[in-house]
Amino acid sequence: MIRTTTVGALALTAAAALALSGCATPGGAASAPEETEAASDVAELDAPRPRLAVTHDDGVVVLDAATLDVVADIPTDAAPRAIAAEDGRHAFLTDPEGVSVLDLGVWSDAHGDHGHSYETEPALTELRFELAKPSHVVEHDGVTALFGDGEGEVVLVDTSDLADGADELRRIELRAAHHGVALHLEDGVVLTTDGDETANDSVVALDADGEELARTDDCTGIHGETIAAGETVAFGCIGAVTTYADGAFDRIALPDADGRVGGPKGDAESPVLFADYSRESQEGRDTVALIDVESGTVRLVVLPTGYSYSSLARDGEDRGVVLGLDGALHLIDLETGEITASIPAIDAWTAPEGHGTPTPGVVVHDGVAYVTEPAANRVTAVDLDGASVLAEAELDVAPRQAAVVSG
Repeated sequence: MIRTTTVGALALTAAAALALSGCATPGGAASAPEETEAASDVAELDAPRPRLAVTHDDGVVVLDAATLDVVADIPTDAAPRAIAAEDGRHAFLTDPEGVSVLDLGVWSDAHGDHGHSYETEPALTELRFELAKPSHVVEHDGVTALFGDGEGEVVLVDTSDLADGADELRRIELRAAHHGVALHLEDGVVLTTDGDETANDSVVALDADGEELARTDDCTGIHGETIAAGETVAFGCIGAVTTYADGAFDRIALPDADGRVGGPKGDAESPVLFADYSRESQEGRDTVALIDVESGTVRLVVLPTGYSYSSLARDGEDRGVVLGLDGALHLIDLETGEITASIPAIDAWTAPEGHGTPTPGVVVHDGVAYVTEPAANRVTAVDLDGASVLAEAELDVAPRQAAVVSG
């Protein structure tokens, strides 16, 4: 049984937050955001200034994305994972008991044909969503779906204006706990996995009342999701990629029956997904997949090196980026499948077994790849077009993972 609960508007103004400080909010909803900048602490900028949130075992380090200078080191109670929000200012931080919101302290306001950019000190806001073992955090069109593996629960949050708060819209209780993912579409449909401890092969489409509109039980070993052109949603499976568009599920077969896609990366303007690709019969990964959701075709690209689950990124619509075990960033034209460049970035490394060990990773913003290197306590910024290292930062901690906001 799938049970859904609609929650009223719960975001508070800053004044209300002060008046109600110490009071709990119903249904595990978020409290009001802390006002993280005073007027005297805000500086206007000539242009947007991106920042990085780099997580480590005891918190998150905020770096200036241009210089990699440390802006702040913010402690947390557990090792978090960071996911950038769509607003260019905030990041979601997951820990075993819930999801917090980090204000990275940079943002821009549009005014007709121009805009103004600002910066202030980064800070954790008071926004907090209690959820058992949150895993995937997926934001789309101003609504964020938080998935809790611990109890099989989805929390939908209105994050269209995180600076002023976030309303918890609905909680959806699934039939069993499992490692899953959910997302909210523009028409109000919620797509969510529907598994249990023994099997995780199903995805369901639910309406605003929690009624099932469509279902597929043919996505073995579901892991990872993304959105492509035409709001086509794709889920990684063993032997196939499952898609949802226009109210119906479909299936794109992979070239190998034991082939697996676990982390597809899409772009709302492109029909082509960029994805990791592995085979159960083969140790390690040395192949990536380009999946066209319009034609239903899959192109495999064999790399000159192996890579890890965390070492893929996408640079806009047309370029895939792979951080290889050889330490180079390999650039792939997503239209032709050609490897167009291999740029030395870090030392050669070995992919760890499992998902718990910190491993080198890469995120890309505006033509710059940011590579985290836990073994060296280092973050490196690489200009992908210029094929050169722009900056390096030696940290006092081992970086686990990074997210970038545009400012």
